[in-house]
Amino acid sequence: MYHEDYFRKQLPFQPENPQHCGPGPYYITICTNGHECNLAEIVNHRLILSPVGQITSVCWKGISDDYGNIVLDEFVIMPNHLHGIVRILENNLRKYSNDPDSADEHLPHKRPKEISIEKIIWNFKTKSSNFIRQEEYGGFQWKWSNYIYFIRNSADLYRIKNYIQTNPFNWNIDPDNI
Repeated sequence: MYHEDYFRKQLPFQPENPQHCGPGPYYITICTNGHECNLAEIVNHRLILSPVGQITSVCWKGISDDYGNIVLDEFVIMPNHLHGIVRILENNLRKYSNDPDSADEHLPHKRPKEISIEKIIWNFKTKSSNFIRQEEYGGFQWKWSNYIYFIRNSADLYRIKNYIQTNPFNWNIDPDNI
């Protein structure tokens, strides 16, 4: 079975949908505008990031620096899209409190930002686009919409991680490979 078919059948992200809000793991796909292949190329099943793809990778890995209560899991940058898993953790207010009584000199003294998966993606897209433009790779844009799927159980997580890991090998049969 071609795994992408499973994910394409899911409903698009609905911000007001409570099953997609709050803590938990999210599978995300972010595409370039017009599905332009300017992030990477795949040669003999080997992924080679372009300079734009390298900036994208650095910005993706930096997401956890911007938010104190998320963890990045598996991800892959493909020629015209990115797949990734983002885990939003429960807010640990003592760990990130501004209260000096709960201070620990080794922990950051900031409250986790009120975040949603949309805010994380928007921040990533904005930051990466700005860096890409600063490096004068003009005209680059992300597609406005994103694909977001809340991972409900370990079977989902396993299937999605496997899909992400094998995605470069399946590029030749991917319908997004225009």
